[in-house]
Amino acid sequence: MIVSCCVSEAEARVTLGTRPLCSEPELGQLWFNAQSRGLFICDGGSWRTLLHHRERLDYVEDHQDLYTSSETFDVEVFSIPSEGLFLAAANRDSRPGSGLYKWSNGSFVLYQNISTQEARAWKHFTIDGK
Repeated sequence: MIVSCCVSEAEARVTLGTRPLCSEPELGQLWFNAQSRGLFICDGGSWRTLLHHRERLDYVEDHQDLYTSSETFDVEVFSIPSEGLFLAAANRDSRPGSGLYKWSNGSFVLYQNISTQEARAWKHFTIDGK
């Protein structure tokens, strides 16, 4: 059984059976395996573990600590076809602004700084399906 739902940031899938396909069209999609209670993200070729169920529920295993230049109010994860998976961080301070990070070799790395003043949120959008 596969249940799909669309949210504003990414598509999420919940399965009780087999692992869904992970290729370029699924890049950035989240998959929750209800049977093993694991959360995964598609990197365009394979499913990467974000969270995995453990007997104890009082901790979360870190995948990456992402340090930003100032207090971060919001993050937005999105993909650009043929470019990859990105994360935009809305930072409070104007210097050097808000960071745009690109998924590379299993982690997010700083890709670009965008000039902002007390940014509160990011939203991605498409124009004519691009």
